[in-house]
Amino acid sequence: MQAAHIERQEEWCPDQKPDLSFRGNEMAGEVGEACNVIKKLERERHGWRGSRATKEQLAEELADVVHTAVLCAITAGIDLEPAVVAKFNSTSERNGLASRLSSPPPAGAEVIERLVKALEAAETYVIDGVTTAKQNLEMNAAYPARKPRYEAELQEARDIYAECQAARRAALAAAKDKP
Repeated sequence: MQAAHIERQEEWCPDQKPDLSFRGNEMAGEVGEACNVIKKLERERHGWRGSRATKEQLAEELADVVHTAVLCAITAGIDLEPAVVAKFNSTSERNGLASRLSSPPPAGAEVIERLVKALEAAETYVIDGVTTAKQNLEMNAAYPARKPRYEAELQEARDIYAECQAARRAALAAAKDKP
């Protein structure tokens, strides 16, 4: 959701970036609108006079609260999903409750590190494929009809190996830029 908001912000207001003060006030306004709908729903529940609202209106206002919270997090440089998970789980733990949220996938350098390890494993696997293709060429030299197939397999294995190496180098370069 944060990525979508960042993208939309570029469309919405490409030349200016709202500051945290604006975002906080924006969120407070949306919370106030949600509370106003809740007040009207309570009037209905109690049978009191006054204006009414619907659950659909409350859903819209609560969605606005969530979206403005995401915008505040973006403006403050906070990755909201892991923060929400950590807060939920610490509250459960502090109160002796079993309910927990699973952690989001790792971000940044940790993901890159896992990618590098996976690419290293892929390179080892492809080296085995190159070796096998070379052996097939040597062992089947007496069968010229098979040579093009084995040469194509060898070239494909070499190409895949080169792609793995390039991807690993790119991931390592990206890891230097991550905290």
